[in-house]
Amino acid sequence: MADVDQPLFIDSSIPGCPGIGLCGLEVGTRAMLIDTRGVGAGHEIFTVSGVAGALLHDAPNPQFERVFTIGNSTVIPVVQRTYYFDRPNRRLMLYDGHLGDMPLVDNVVDVEFSFFVDSAAASVARPPDGEASCVYDPGSPPLPRLSVYGTVGLHLLTAGEMTDGPFCGAGGTAFDGDLLRIRLVRVRLRLDAAADDVRGSGSLFARPGRSSSGYSYVPDFEVTFDVAPRNMAPAPFAR
Repeated sequence: MADVDQPLFIDSSIPGCPGIGLCGLEVGTRAMLIDTRGVGAGHEIFTVSGVAGALLHDAPNPQFERVFTIGNSTVIPVVQRTYYFDRPNRRLMLYDGHLGDMPLVDNVVDVEFSFFVDSAAASVARPPDGEASCVYDPGSPPLPRLSVYGTVGLHLLTAGEMTDGPFCGAGGTAFDGDLLRIRLVRVRLRLDAAADDVRGSGSLFARPGRSSSGYSYVPDFEVTFDVAPRNMAPAPFAR
């Protein structure tokens, strides 16, 4: 990169580089540019806008936070999936990061996401002796900066623990280092019947309805399931 708003020149001679587009990257591809010098060194997410000779991008603002250098950077295609709750319209939504969002499930009255991390401070890959990363201070061996949680097994992160640092990356893509040790995400969904005539009153209903008869009585339905990242799952959840 000549500058933060300039094209990316890609080394297409790398073994295994796909021949489609520019090393597998085509116009419209969602991609991530990663600083490979260490864990949490920084990244950018963008959409490829051109592949004629070099990789053109629609980087935000409208440029990257900084220049990514030769030999220390890798570009890979990614798929983004952001799930969120549209409470006014009672829908679970999916956002793809750039083109738009769409409803996944209707008649949703509550959604909860819980994030579980490895309790050990050294649960994130450490840098070589004498070097540092966003979650390690230099030393031989490097010294972990993450908190040690006293929980036996996985620790449920609080909102405060997801924003108290140490921080990785820079600018708009910076994130709390605890997110690097997520091992499990728990999702809880509560849904109700659309028709008022089959919803009653009481704790079984988030939205009271008009039903007063057991013959037309549909309580809210709640489901909880766990999702384990494939590359970071503890042994019982590994697939």
